[in-house]
Amino acid sequence: MKEKNKTNEGGNRQKRLPIPNDVTVKLWTKAAGRCEFRGCNRILYEEDLTHENGNFSNFAHILPNSEKGPRGHEITTQTQEDRNTEENFMLLCPIHHKLIDARETESKYPASLLREMKKEHEDRIRLVTSADAERKSQVVIYQAAIGRELPFLITADEANFAILPDRYPLKSEPTNISSFSEASDTKKGTWEEKLEDLTTKFKASIAPGLQKEQNAHVSVFALAPIPLLVQLGALLSKADVTFYHPRLRKEGWKWKPDTEDSFDFVVKRPEEKKKKVALVLSISGTITPDRVTSVLGKDCSIWEITVDEAFRNVGSITTLAQLKKWGVTVARVIDEIKAAHCESKEICIFPAIPAPCALELGHRRFNKADLAWVMYDQNGEKNRFIKT
Repeated sequence: MKEKNKTNEGGNRQKRLPIPNDVTVKLWTKAAGRCEFRGCNRILYEEDLTHENGNFSNFAHILPNSEKGPRGHEITTQTQEDRNTEENFMLLCPIHHKLIDARETESKYPASLLREMKKEHEDRIRLVTSADAERKSQVVIYQAAIGRELPFLITADEANFAILPDRYPLKSEPTNISSFSEASDTKKGTWEEKLEDLTTKFKASIAPGLQKEQNAHVSVFALAPIPLLVQLGALLSKADVTFYHPRLRKEGWKWKPDTEDSFDFVVKRPEEKKKKVALVLSISGTITPDRVTSVLGKDCSIWEITVDEAFRNVGSITTLAQLKKWGVTVARVIDEIKAAHCESKEICIFPAIPAPCALELGHRRFNKADLAWVMYDQNGEKNRFIKT
């Protein structure tokens, strides 16, 4: 392409300097061949539709070659040579290059904003590529309608980025085993179908990788009805796994630092032994005894794990240390129940717990040693707990 000449203040033509090869290589490397415009991240070495290889990038000046160029009024003491260094270029797709330089829109993109975008993108690339090769993790996304609603969609990019820098994604695309059935939970056979669908997808998409990779790690991003989350946790019971909390999504899904816990789990034991056994989990809400007896009858021993009322909400669990303490507490209480009710064949579980607690509950399950678990779920249509 021919170099364009521009006129300087003295009326002489100002020649556009060619971009040095080392600047080209450095910029392409730091940008990883992707558009640095915030939110774009488009691959620039491959055409979007046909996936044919090629160079589809533009080298965009932050401060222009000439004072008459876009953002030229921001030039102060920088020489033309100063403005021909890697620090003054962004790697952009043609669309966003045109956007930042067009007369109608250039005022929206001052040099300070463009430098911020450039740094943000290049810092992210550095972070992604700094992960230890042994720290790979299979990223799993699982969503299912709660009632008949889906609060939000978990994207591949947010899940992949959330595990950095402690882990890095095994594949660019997470394993998505979501199910968006609109069938009513009160319809006979619905829960069985949902549980079977989850199990089938798990065996097809996740289990083979766990069997192939020794010490495989899994990062789980899940939002679904509690019984399904418990099932997913149980399917992962033999895996090294990290569960993420949907309530921390605004913070990039990052768990808060493992500082001293702000609360303890409280275990309430029944005063007398009765025919049936129920385990109430009141963490994100309160489940009163009458809500259990209205389903199971009064001949029922009710055990409960809860927290102080001030912490009883869906966002109560904010650190991995709290989640681990939850898992230890659940396992201990279930062992107590087995010892106290050795003649019982099942535990009826009534949960009001955050998503990661449901996953951890399932993860702590040992099928051969445990009593059968009968999961109940609060149903909006019936306005009571129903058996799943």
